[in-house]
Amino acid sequence: MTVNTTAQGNISLNSIKNETNSSNITWSNTSLRSVSSLAGKSIPDAMSEFSGYTHITNHSTTILPDFWSVSSSGGYIIQFWSGYSSGGSSVYGGVGDLLGNGSFPDAGTINFGGLTRNANDIEIEYAYFWGFSYDSYSHASKFQITFRDNSSDHGTSWSNAGFTNIEFYLGQTNTSGSPDLTLARTAATGAYFADGGSSTTMTYMWDLYKPYASYFGNSANPSTNGYSTINITGLAS
Repeated sequence: MTVNTTAQGNISLNSIKNETNSSNITWSNTSLRSVSSLAGKSIPDAMSEFSGYTHITNHSTTILPDFWSVSSSGGYIIQFWSGYSSGGSSVYGGVGDLLGNGSFPDAGTINFGGLTRNANDIEIEYAYFWGFSYDSYSHASKFQITFRDNSSDHGTSWSNAGFTNIEFYLGQTNTSGSPDLTLARTAATGAYFADGGSSTTMTYMWDLYKPYASYFGNSANPSTNGYSTINITGLAS
C-alpha cells in the first residue's frame, strides 16, 4: 500500500515508517534520514520524496537442493528434479534439502497475488529445475516455484502479481554480484492457482534448457550439490 499522500503538507514520519515496515526503527530514533536510508534515498532528504511512495523489497533464501528421479512401473526413469520439495519423501525426492528462509515477508505486510499478506504468510513449497527423461537425461526443460498461503486469511484466489523476478546465485549463500539466471514473472509460460480449502497455492513455470549439474546439482546427496541462493525481487508493501 502506498503512502497515502499527494502533497508534502500531509506526509508524516508515521506513514513513511509504516510503509517501509521499519520494525527495526523505534520512535526514539525515527528520523527523516533513517527512513530515507531504508528507502534507498540519498541526502539531501525531503518529505516530498515520499508522496505516493510504495516500498519495494526483496526476499532471499539459501537453498540446499536434492536431486531425484521418478520411474515408471517398468523401471524406466520418467522425470528428473533438482531443487527443493517441502515434505519430500524417498519416492518423490526433497530428502535432506533445505531452505534457509522459506517464508515471507519477514515483517509487515506485502501485496502478493492481489491480497495483503502478513508476516510469514507465504511459504515456498517447491522450487526446482525439472524435465522429462525423453527430452534429456542431463538438462532441465523447466523451472517451477510454488507459493502457499496457509494463513486463516489466505483468500480464495490469487492474481498473477506480487513480484518482479526470480534470481539465482549459484554456488553462493548471498546475493553479491550479478545473478547467474533471472526469470521474470511476466515471462513465465504458466501460472496456475489452486484452492485447497485450508490453503491456496500459486505455481509459476518457465521453459528453459539448463544442465542439472550446474543448476542446483545432480547428486542425490544435497551436501554434494552445495548451497545456492534464490532472490525474489519486487515485493511491494
